[in-house]
Amino acid sequence: SGPTAWMPPAYVAFLAAVFAVLGTKSGAALLFVLGIKYAALAASLFVLLRTAASGPVARYRGLLVLAFTGLIAANRSTWFMALHDPWLVLTLSCAMLACFVGRWRSDAALPRRSSRALALALPLVSPALAAAFVALEVGGVVWRWWTRGRSSEFPGSGRSAPGAAFSIRNAIILAALFTLSTSLWGARNWESLGLLIPTKSNIWFDLIQANELDEDGLATNSTFMRFNPSNPNSIQAEYEQLGEAAFTQRYRARAFSFLRENPGEMLRRISRRTRSALLFLKNPHDVIDIAPGSLDREDQSVIEAAGLAGIDWRGEPVWLSLGQSEDVVRSRLGALELRDPERALDAWRDARENVQTLGRHWTIIARAIALSTGPSLLIALGLLLPAVRRDPMFAAATALYLAYLLPYILISHYLRYQVSMVGLQAVLAFRVAVGLWLEFKGAAPPRANPAEPPEN
Repeated sequence: SGPTAWMPPAYVAFLAAVFAVLGTKSGAALLFVLGIKYAALAASLFVLLRTAASGPVARYRGLLVLAFTGLIAANRSTWFMALHDPWLVLTLSCAMLACFVGRWRSDAALPRRSSRALALALPLVSPALAAAFVALEVGGVVWRWWTRGRSSEFPGSGRSAPGAAFSIRNAIILAALFTLSTSLWGARNWESLGLLIPTKSNIWFDLIQANELDEDGLATNSTFMRFNPSNPNSIQAEYEQLGEAAFTQRYRARAFSFLRENPGEMLRRISRRTRSALLFLKNPHDVIDIAPGSLDREDQSVIEAAGLAGIDWRGEPVWLSLGQSEDVVRSRLGALELRDPERALDAWRDARENVQTLGRHWTIIARAIALSTGPSLLIALGLLLPAVRRDPMFAAATALYLAYLLPYILISHYLRYQVSMVGLQAVLAFRVAVGLWLEFKGAAPPRANPAEPPEN
């Protein structure tokens, strides 16, 4: 379909390089990508353990292993049955956490150099992570300026305030590297597409997909099958006809028009996404096979053409309208020329009941709690415990987690974005669990340096 900036370039370039060397979608390419992916998961845990090892609760960091591996196991379909980019986002989020915590605790050169590498890499991997990086960097500089000449000790930091690691000079270097990264990719997009696109082009379509096309603003599997141009549908045909540049311009204009004309609806959908991200994650699995023999063959073709059903990646017919109300589906079926509309409605009801039953399974509920409800409760508990909220590891994990989720809450949010944060969620669980245990015991956390004399 021509030049594209639909996704940030880093992961796309990685896969392209693997396919160029080992064959497109070959077995060797699959094994190589899986090997890199699992090595990255191991490296993420190693980075978190190293970060915890220099903190005030280092002796308890074995709990971090349990929290991390438990969250990976609870979301095994993402980590062991898919090749999208959550593992890369997870790895970089853990590296960001380690850099920020290391710079609070020390002016050592390694955290500064690592932050500069992140400033170059993040815009090419994840716009949301890049935005969170900018927010935390600005916050560090502002905090250092605000606390100059006064005490702002973090337990276990070994210092009273962040030093040169959060200096104006270092911030200027980071801003220059960040600008260089976005400018190089943006220049390529200007040359190829004639548009100013510093990260990726699909932000305007994502806004329309989640806030105008979807029923409730919470993207699910059926949302992507019906509307995303990565799947065979009317919007894919529109994308191919227009090309990405004209497609992007059309949806940019449509997005601004929607925001001007529907501010109340946009706020309602943001509210739903906030609840999903922070209180109880919506189950995205709302696509289910059409039971063999449940529909007249001719009626099934008509229903598929109307977008109420479709063909999935296996080539199997599936229902795509199970999130809509029965009144809406009845009306839409009634407008079609079906041989047996009541049979079609009964088949739709049965499929909806099956999806709802699957959504009530304890594993789905447990995952929603672990990914959304749990982290929010942990943040609230941690803020109530003085020793926890003043720990740089907890503070940075909380700030990074919320800053990362904010763009998705505002535009479009679903499981893939939430599950990318399991590293930070594990840190929150570890730090709050240890904090509660020490409060229960009535003990102060062990000092990071046992040789350091006790405070008066």
